[in-house]
Amino acid sequence: YRKLVRSYHKEQNLEAVNMITLKATNNNEAFKAAYYDNRSVSWLPKIEKLIKSKSAFFALGVPHLVGNKGVIKLLRDQGYSVTPVNIDFVPAKTSN
Repeated sequence: YRKLVRSYHKEQNLEAVNMITLKATNNNEAFKAAYYDNRSVSWLPKIEKLIKSKSAFFALGVPHLVGNKGVIKLLRDQGYSVTPVNIDFVPAKTSN
């Protein structure tokens, strides 16, 4: 879990986060295709329709963002410019 958080928050390494996430599924390609790739591809027309008519924000899990069937590549293949937004995370204050 710490490696996942470090890869995401500090390193902003989506590929590492993706590998850690898929490790929990034993890197099962059928699961990846059904749960991530096919869903990402099916979302593309809906995303395009929304972004053509107004500004939009989409929150997706990392496995939906990376790879050949990831939303980032799919949008770029359609001619869209996709730029990451860097966010500085501030740890939440905890009470004891």
